[in-house]
Amino acid sequence: MDLKTNTLYKNTAVCFTLFLIYACLVPFHLHFSFAEVQHRFHDIRWIPYFINGRRTSLTDLASNIALFMPFGFLTAGALHGRIGNILLILRVILLGFVLSALLELFQLFTVIRVSSVTDVCNNTLGALIGSIFSCVYHNRFGKSIKPFLISLLKKPLPMLYAYSIFFGILFYQLMPFDFTLDLGDIKDAVKFSLSHTELFLQWDAMQSSGNNFIFFTVGPYMFCSAFLPRSFSGKQILYAAIGGLFAVASVEAVQLFIVSRGTSVSNFVFGSAGIFHGLLWFKKFRPNTTRFRAMRLFFTFNYTIFFIFNYFFPFRLADTFSSNISWYSIIPFASYFVTISMSSIADLIAQILLFLPIGCYLARNKHLSLFRIFSAGCIVALICELPHCAIATRFCDITDVISGGTGCALGYYWTHRFFALRTALKHTAVSQQPAL
Repeated sequence: MDLKTNTLYKNTAVCFTLFLIYACLVPFHLHFSFAEVQHRFHDIRWIPYFINGRRTSLTDLASNIALFMPFGFLTAGALHGRIGNILLILRVILLGFVLSALLELFQLFTVIRVSSVTDVCNNTLGALIGSIFSCVYHNRFGKSIKPFLISLLKKPLPMLYAYSIFFGILFYQLMPFDFTLDLGDIKDAVKFSLSHTELFLQWDAMQSSGNNFIFFTVGPYMFCSAFLPRSFSGKQILYAAIGGLFAVASVEAVQLFIVSRGTSVSNFVFGSAGIFHGLLWFKKFRPNTTRFRAMRLFFTFNYTIFFIFNYFFPFRLADTFSSNISWYSIIPFASYFVTISMSSIADLIAQILLFLPIGCYLARNKHLSLFRIFSAGCIVALICELPHCAIATRFCDITDVISGGTGCALGYYWTHRFFALRTALKHTAVSQQPAL
């Protein structure tokens, strides 16, 4: 590992450690009374994975493990090459345990947080999993992962766009990944979907149907642009439509096994309408193989609708402006780490994904710094967040502003790196050609 990469791992690990300290102390309702600390010490949950005789919730377990996985990955990356893998993993486990134990001790000085041995165990387990991923990544990258990525980067751009959008839509539709195989939960989901057979639900419940329409408009268009030849027949369009309808039905069926998701006839109908809308765009505005004006127009149009729909839905004013603002709104990540739930984590990821395309577009300018891109994303998110003060069922939150900036920075970085690697591969292929 070169010095630049090692320094990047170190700096990122330090920043993430500071973020963990922040996340475990937010919203900073602190006290320094010895009697209160002594009282809270007796309230520590000493028995792992049980609270008052009941098992700890799966959401709490998964969130604490996932929270420390980046710490384990980054710390192991910073130590990689200096010591052996076994010793490296043991050192990361020790660091994760010490950091988690210190954070739980710090929570004795907070008003609303409760220290728990379960959190220490899960955080240490997350650090262990992250370190194992890091070792596998660094040991296998040159042998298997890197050749696969190189072969993937050599594929035509429309095909890569299609793959990216397909996996992005699938990821978005399956969040927050709280799958269940419990027959009771599945029966309840089926009953709910069958009891909501009306085509148009109440206005507040139409957001998922609108998202389905946009998702399944973009999917078929990008798929046909990547895989259909220049001269396509009506039969191929018909097969694409049948495949799209099957994809809509499959996605909605899978959501029956996700606890916090739901399906309805409205979702299926709007998704099917999106299939035909995307195929109509493809037939009328087929993108040229060398210039992607039609593709850019299509994606910009649908992304703008998707952005407006998700940010300003349900498009009606609130009764009082003050009800949409609270103290938690101005403390970053306060509402996420005080009461952790799978739906809140999904909302956080969705906000980051929503701003990714903006960062991808800004990557056309190669000389911007990540800080400027992050700042631009935060400004755009802040401008879009302020109207939430007046929109019913929406709330202003500084966390969404930071998440928007993060999404922009990630989109810019990934796109910039993608085209840089693709250009480097082209130059390598040209230099390796035999001289005539």
